[in-house]
Amino acid sequence: MNERLFSNSYLNSQWEGFGLVIAESLAVGTPIISTNCNRAPREILDDAQYEILVNVGDPEQLANAILNECIQIGDNSNNRHNDFDISKITKVYFQELD
Repeated sequence: MNERLFSNSYLNSQWEGFGLVIAESLAVGTPIISTNCNRAPREILDDAQYEILVNVGDPEQLANAILNECIQIGDNSNNRHNDFDISKITKVYFQELD
C-alpha cells in the first residue's frame, strides 16, 4: 500500500530499534516529527535533513515542532524512502557483512 492516510507522523519514543514507522511515513510522503532517541531516527532522517528531530524528554520542543511543521517540512522527504528500497538496502547489508 502506497497511500497516505494521515497528514502527519509523530514518533515520541525514548528508544527505537529501526523506526519502521518513520520509513513507512517517508514512503508515502507524510511529514514526520521524531524524538532524537538514538541512532535510528537520526540515521533514517539523515540528521534531520528530511524532517524534524526533537530532543527526548522536551515536551515544549515537541509541541513547538508540531505547531510549526506545516511551514517547515513536507516535500523534502519525498525521495528519502528510496534509500531504504529492498534492492538498495540488501546490497548495503551484504557490504557490511563482508
